[in-house]
Amino acid sequence: MIDSLTAQGKTFALMDLGDFMSTEAAVGELKTRFIWKTMEQMGYVASTPGVRELMNWPLYSELLSGSSIRPVSSNLVVIENGVERPAGLEKMVVPVGGVRVGLLALIGGSEVASVQRPAGIDFRHLSPLEAAQRIVPELRKEAEVVVLMSELSSQETDDLLKQVPGIDVALYGRQPAWKDRAEKVFNSVTQQTGLRGQYVGQLVLIVDPEGRVVEWGSRNLPLDQTAFPEKAEVAAAVKQVEDKAKELQRQQQQQKARDLEGKISSDKFLGSEKCRRCHEPQYEQWLTTGHARAHATLATAGKQTEAECVSCHVTGWEKPGGYAADMKEPDLTNVQCESCHDVGTKHGRGELAAKITEETCTTCHTGEWGKAKGFDFASYLGKVTH
Repeated sequence: MIDSLTAQGKTFALMDLGDFMSTEAAVGELKTRFIWKTMEQMGYVASTPGVRELMNWPLYSELLSGSSIRPVSSNLVVIENGVERPAGLEKMVVPVGGVRVGLLALIGGSEVASVQRPAGIDFRHLSPLEAAQRIVPELRKEAEVVVLMSELSSQETDDLLKQVPGIDVALYGRQPAWKDRAEKVFNSVTQQTGLRGQYVGQLVLIVDPEGRVVEWGSRNLPLDQTAFPEKAEVAAAVKQVEDKAKELQRQQQQQKARDLEGKISSDKFLGSEKCRRCHEPQYEQWLTTGHARAHATLATAGKQTEAECVSCHVTGWEKPGGYAADMKEPDLTNVQCESCHDVGTKHGRGELAAKITEETCTTCHTGEWGKAKGFDFASYLGKVTH
């Protein structure tokens, strides 16, 4: 999640609000290193760890070592092989356009609890409220503007702003909503820029000589060619990384396909064309749904080789006889009948098709593609029922 703070003129303090790291199998480290190097070149001043960074703490720590980007983490302790140390700076003050900007960063307890710890790593979470109540008054003495980099949920952030006076700006980094403009929550200017780092938030503050924010404005800009024309050298560097990533993913998928072929199973996926022979009306209705076009959306976005995306846009991902990148028959692209009703060979032996439950759907409609994206089982089921 990327956000930015602007104060006086065109001076920017660029900040990463967490979860920038790629978790894709085979290519995650490659992409993460490239993103970090690019943020350094752009002049990012601060980063706070989100869930993805905690999951990949050894690599995150390595990237921070000697970096110009400073880690800010106000209520988290990392324990490495029994030795405790702060996960980042408790607070930080940076000059922005002649104004001293104080930063603190808070993460939620449920976020930390959900993390699968790397070997030899553990975390101790401190109360966000107690940390903020202690740190904000200190920052008010050191800076004109106090900014919260929040890895709390949106509701937890709002609750904290109500209880802790003195926070001028709150930037929401944990599954934030998309809001075109910043808005006031209690006495703080807040900004939410949406999921998956697709937008850059710009916040302009007008600060009087006594350090009071007297006016503000904002924009939430899409990362596209209109708002941010791509430089040729950057585009070339991105393409080089993407090409290398696609080749690594292709090799991995081929290896998985070979491994799956070696497993003996009496059940296998047949593909929707086989189901159509007896279920023509249901097949025709399926063709009208987004499930029938799921893989095409990846191809349009150039994501057809990215495992974390492909897994929910094909049938039988990483299952014996399921989708593999180089398979020709059966065609298992898209979310077909067997994605929801189980493998067709079971049905052929007289077993009833699996009943559709909420758990059937939340295999893919979860996290940022679940309730955060507006998923509701009852209403979504109505769109695909046949």
